[in-house]
Amino acid sequence: MDPNTQVQYLKGVGPRKASLLKRLEVQTVRDLLWHLPRAWLDRSRLTPLPQLVPGAQQTAVAMVRSARLRRARGGMTIFEADLEGDGGHASAAWFNQPFLADRIRPGQFLLLSGQVRVDQDARQFTHPEYEILADGGTDDALSGGRIVPVYPLTAGLTQRMLRVLVRAALDEAAVHLRDPLPPALRERLCLPDLSWALERVHFPVAPEDADKARDRLAFDEFAALQLAFGLARRRRDRAEAAIPLCPAGLLQQQLRTALPFALTDGQEHVLSEILADMARPGPMNRLLQGDVGSGKTVVAALAILAAAEVGVQSAYLAPTEILAAQQAQLFEQWFGPLGVKSALLLGRTPAAERRRLHAALAAGEIAVLVGTHAILGVGVEFSRLGFVVVDEQHRFGVLQRQRLRDKGEHGAVVGERAAAAGEVSPHCLVMSATPIPRTLSLTLYGDLDVSLLREMPAGRVSPITRLVDDRRRAPMLRWIADRLREGERAFFVHPLVEESELVDLRDATSAVEELKQHPSFAGIEIGLLHGRMKGPEKDLVVQRFRDGKVPCLVTTTVVEVGVDIPRATIMVIEHPDRFGLSQLHQLRGRIGRGGGASHLFLMASAKGPAHARLQVLVRHADGFQVAEEDLRLRGPGEFLGTAQSGLPRFRVADLVRDRDLPVRARAEAERILAEDPDLTAPEHAELRALVQYLYGARMRLYEVG
Repeated sequence: MDPNTQVQYLKGVGPRKASLLKRLEVQTVRDLLWHLPRAWLDRSRLTPLPQLVPGAQQTAVAMVRSARLRRARGGMTIFEADLEGDGGHASAAWFNQPFLADRIRPGQFLLLSGQVRVDQDARQFTHPEYEILADGGTDDALSGGRIVPVYPLTAGLTQRMLRVLVRAALDEAAVHLRDPLPPALRERLCLPDLSWALERVHFPVAPEDADKARDRLAFDEFAALQLAFGLARRRRDRAEAAIPLCPAGLLQQQLRTALPFALTDGQEHVLSEILADMARPGPMNRLLQGDVGSGKTVVAALAILAAAEVGVQSAYLAPTEILAAQQAQLFEQWFGPLGVKSALLLGRTPAAERRRLHAALAAGEIAVLVGTHAILGVGVEFSRLGFVVVDEQHRFGVLQRQRLRDKGEHGAVVGERAAAAGEVSPHCLVMSATPIPRTLSLTLYGDLDVSLLREMPAGRVSPITRLVDDRRRAPMLRWIADRLREGERAFFVHPLVEESELVDLRDATSAVEELKQHPSFAGIEIGLLHGRMKGPEKDLVVQRFRDGKVPCLVTTTVVEVGVDIPRATIMVIEHPDRFGLSQLHQLRGRIGRGGGASHLFLMASAKGPAHARLQVLVRHADGFQVAEEDLRLRGPGEFLGTAQSGLPRFRVADLVRDRDLPVRARAEAERILAEDPDLTAPEHAELRALVQYLYGARMRLYEVG
């Protein structure tokens, strides 16, 4: 049977069961083969009836001496069978399954698995799983006498049904599956062949078989994804051209001279990678990952100056108006003295100012445009866009990034490669201050080159993080008030803006009033910042906080990304259990940016369920370590946020469990594509088919993006 056959045509399925299997996303026989067990039960040890232990889960083989169906009070039916075997006796009882009276008869041998209890001095299996044995032997049994698979189910399907159907699929269709991995690769990585893996993942002979088989199938998914990424990169490189940016470096040197600090070795390294990419005739597609405060902005600024020096424009896309305004102010400070004009475009930019910006941008008078989603809007046309920076890239979808890159196709066509391609794309740098574990990074951004910035600038000291319960709130507030009077700044972060009847949390608006009433805060100005405020209001609050006119700021997570207040040294986070660890680490990065000691207080009950999780922040200051723990505790979907996760759908692979497989798969994919760039070699035919089957749609997305 062809594995791609609709599952309803498999023996024992039919239209009714096929409709039930569809709920499990099983539509073909291949889908059924890859509907893997969620667990395995070791029922390989058979217990003689005289040795059954009350209260334990056990498996036994027995002959049915007699059977009967009776009705109990309330209309419930009980089907009972008297059993004998190995010189002993027992019984079995099933509730509300009257059809068993037509299925189980005296003289049959049953394999039973379930809990045993004592009823009137007799041992009884209560509602056990059962299997009718043809000759009393267990050689062909699927539900006992062996290690038994336990599958994800839906209403109307039982474990026994699925075991029978999977066995039929293995017998009829697995033989027609061709192994996508070449023998040499399997031998090098010590991987079993596909047929063994499918057989043993469902019906292992030994406990270690299931893990070995599952790892082989997971490797296939990771390898196919990395090959899809590699093919997409190669097709994109052949189809697209970019303006090679090879400046003398005069503007960069001028900025370096003006800066009050020297770049770290880590910054120098990632900058050299970026500049090397920008000098190529193909578009750069690079992800710059750096921990909070590691200095990504100055790296991006130096790359922008490389573009400006050769006469091409840059766009800087920020996720929030606060961050966009802050970056625009910083670029004006850095670029203005060098004669490089920058501008800011927000959704709230007045119409007249917007029209002026549009005209100046189209005329090439603006070298750097900083903004939010407004940059993506109709009417924003560049004269010669050559470089795009997307800050906090996880806040933007693939299509949004593509819309910005599309604005570069109006640039001049340069060289033979561009003439052949017919279009020019800007170089693209996406940045993230949310460290992403390597397994997740390879899975999400395998089409991008990755630069890591882990070294912190000299003088940057990690905040001291403490867990504080309500008993210590009063002394903490007195200590904070004293520090504020000495010129420091403090954030109080809350998960809500206003009180909610549905959730009992301390909200930001009421917290302002509480702090104002606290004796320790007498005479201290307290500000409020949240996402519902209008842009000018936010700007004013942030500026007053920065200037020290309002030394205490009560806020929501609107400050999570990029807000830079050098004198902010204290942060209190209410209800930290409402945040992920990586988000808390991001918030922690808002303090201590001016050097010296800083303090983070997490208001959490010592007896609360999140206490152990929050201890990760106390133990680890490195964002990459925090991210690894966050991924392990929450899983990839919650870690990223489902709406923007972009995760491929794996049937087997698990990004938390399979920490090493994506790395090995990436290495093998690069090895294969170095020898066979389009997977056209005969030995790679099945591998190419697997890539197309699993990730064809994703490849098409990245071919244009």
